[in-house]
Amino acid sequence: MKKLLLKAPAVFAFALCCVFLSCNKNQCEPCGSNYKAIPQEMKDWALFGEGSWWVYRLAEDTTVFDTVRFSSRSDFRSNLTTCDDNSAPSIGCSETITYHLKHSNKNYFANPFNSNLTVYDEINLYYPNGGGVFLRYNNGAAPGTSGVIFGIAPIKMGEHYGNFSLIDTLNNFKFNGFLVQQAFNSQIITTNPPIPKSFDKVFWGKNIGLLKIQLTHANGETKTWELINYDVKQ
Repeated sequence: MKKLLLKAPAVFAFALCCVFLSCNKNQCEPCGSNYKAIPQEMKDWALFGEGSWWVYRLAEDTTVFDTVRFSSRSDFRSNLTTCDDNSAPSIGCSETITYHLKHSNKNYFANPFNSNLTVYDEINLYYPNGGGVFLRYNNGAAPGTSGVIFGIAPIKMGEHYGNFSLIDTLNNFKFNGFLVQQAFNSQIITTNPPIPKSFDKVFWGKNIGLLKIQLTHANGETKTWELINYDVKQ
């Protein structure tokens, strides 16, 4: 009898927990027509598929190159059908797309945990709190300054998107022999002293991706990488 009494509180707690979770789950209605998918306009800016690659040349030493290749993609559904299917920092009932691009140059983009490997860049497309759709970029060589570099609905120059500010939008211009129909330029918000290992300036082309990036390394040196060739799959 004593043994049964000892088990009773545990059984009651388990039952109470089940009831609570069940009620909580019932309160989470499916998104239905309220679900927000990433619009094609944003995908055209930054959604590249398997087989995509980009070749960059170092402006300070034109004998140095880096090839970046598509590595992987994962899609998150924030509360599409249940309360558990969430992805921060997306709002509820919205899509988040994340993918990775792998560098080839071990001298400039070495993995800090294994020098025989190179780092990855990460790109996120998501709906943040406050409206709009954001493009978040994390350069593997400067993870401490990853941040939102672009957004749509609306695009506002001079407005801060996290650690970055949209400086300018560019239309129909040539860059290293490429005709770029639409592009933007974002840069890190001025800090004093400068953040070590940061990416300070970003030029990005629609349907192309990263055109040019300026990186400040831990030793204070600035390196600029410029796109010289690419093959994008969308």
